[in-house]
Amino acid sequence: MKRSILQTISLKNSFGRVAMAAAFNITIFAAVAQTFPDSVKAFVPGANSGHGQAFYPANVLGPPRGTSNPQVPTFSQADLLSLGTGGAITLEFSSSRIIDKPGPDFTVFENPVQPSGHPEQTYADTAIVAVSDDGIAWHTFPFDMVSSAPNKIALKSNYVGFAGVQPSLSSPENGVSPFDPAVSGGDQFDLADLGLPHVRFIRITDSGDARHLPAFDLHGDIVYDYGNVLDPDPTEPENGIAAGFDLDAVAGINTEPWSPNSGVPHWFLYD
Repeated sequence: MKRSILQTISLKNSFGRVAMAAAFNITIFAAVAQTFPDSVKAFVPGANSGHGQAFYPANVLGPPRGTSNPQVPTFSQADLLSLGTGGAITLEFSSSRIIDKPGPDFTVFENPVQPSGHPEQTYADTAIVAVSDDGIAWHTFPFDMVSSAPNKIALKSNYVGFAGVQPSLSSPENGVSPFDPAVSGGDQFDLADLGLPHVRFIRITDSGDARHLPAFDLHGDIVYDYGNVLDPDPTEPENGIAAGFDLDAVAGINTEPWSPNSGVPHWFLYD
């Protein structure tokens, strides 16, 4: 039946169908050009982690749950996972990969609080971001804590190259796109800063503090963020389960479909 119908289609209509199919394929490509991680490759919780683990890993996969008010971020365990002081999580893109294009290539969303009337300030739980194409060779984005002086520690400008600084504004409920860095909030990263054409793994490590797994920036300074100053003491676990970086989501702004079977975009594998 299908063959007889096709035989009645004119050559002109056949060309039209080809054009429609091509347009459909372009639409599919556009739909997958911006994606979220497919899975969690590894999670090593740090001290005083635990917030959100009942909803893990769903609460770190998919879109962020930010709010339009940077003074009132989400604290729901269904939307966040606290890494704990010095904790680390590795996310994997398995059906796509992040590619380098002009501008930022992916965004990391946390839930920092921006004090009312002070857009230059943040309650920051910072993290260090590294990427890999194979899960073996890792490349860390440069980071710099400009000053640990008490009068500087709340300033956003004090944290260069970290995640967990800018408020998350995107959510499915408010319609703000997580793939538009002009409005999404969160902290953006550009593969061009590392000279990498593409990656599939993102590792996010809480920066810790001077008491537990301290991190040092490129100048040898200990990273001592505002969040870690006020977080529960890692040496006293009974003080809480929400220390460290609170991961909401990661959004791949520039991605392409990918397949481990051939190393070519996976839409070519479809029959």
